[in-house]
Amino acid sequence: MIRDIITNKWFIGAIALLIIIAGACYLWYQHDTAPYRQEAVESAKLLRQREITRKAVNNEAEQAADVTPAESTTPTAEKSVTEAPDRGAEGPEVAVQSQSTEKPSENAETAEVPISPHGFGPFPKVPADYPYGITWRDMEYYERLPSYKQRRFELMERVLVKLWSEGIRNFEGASIENDKVYPHFFNTYYIIVEEREAPDGTLEPFITRIKGGSPPPADIDLLNPPPHIQVLDFETTGIDPYQYLNLH
Repeated sequence: MIRDIITNKWFIGAIALLIIIAGACYLWYQHDTAPYRQEAVESAKLLRQREITRKAVNNEAEQAADVTPAESTTPTAEKSVTEAPDRGAEGPEVAVQSQSTEKPSENAETAEVPISPHGFGPFPKVPADYPYGITWRDMEYYERLPSYKQRRFELMERVLVKLWSEGIRNFEGASIENDKVYPHFFNTYYIIVEEREAPDGTLEPFITRIKGGSPPPADIDLLNPPPHIQVLDFETTGIDPYQYLNLH
């Protein structure tokens, strides 16, 4: 009996159909999630680069703190770090400021401010306590990036630097999509909600996308979040960097 079932052409056809459907679902899943996997890889690279840059900056600061001038007239050099935007301007230069016992009006030098190669003007001053790396500080890495990635990273980092300068500091990085910057605020998630048909025929909300600094805990319902979790609409929120930074 079992042998008859196994050798039945309908049974064999059903098994083959299931295999085809499973293969098609797998291929669809790989294709549909490819952009998100790529975005995750790029974000991981950026975070690693920021960590490397931050360690390098901290090491430079520690080394500078250990150096004591032999005389009071010895000038102290400080690096003026800024960002590099888009549209063919020259890359950032290091501006050196000197201190002297003589009158500033006689010996003060005008520091050159690096200009963005993407047309965004001079790079902003980065606060000394800003904890995250700045991509354009590592020009060797920065120049290896495609132009569009330089531009995207610069816009994100300019927005985060301005937020930090304005006292808004509860974030851990950001992402950019459709020319809008989404700061990854702590305990905050951007979601896209659509409707789908429930088994009883009614329509119910269904989350199709979640964006944030880290995945939400599995036991939290973002459609009915607890008080300490903030949920924002992905399509209507985000920061327009050109308006926020007054870029023209």
